[in-house]
Amino acid sequence: MPKDPTIVMIEGRRCLQCEYKWVPRGEGRPALCPKCKSLRWDKPKREPK
Repeated sequence: MPKDPTIVMIEGRRCLQCEYKWVPRGEGRPALCPKCKSLRWDKPKREPK
């Protein structure tokens, strides 16, 4: 953890479907990925059969 009071740590999110990274605007869990619109953004890609 940084000791400098001017440094701010921001928690970002990453879509496991398209690998897009973003910083959510509000509190709580985002409903979908803002780039690919996947509802499964926090679950790994499915293996092809």
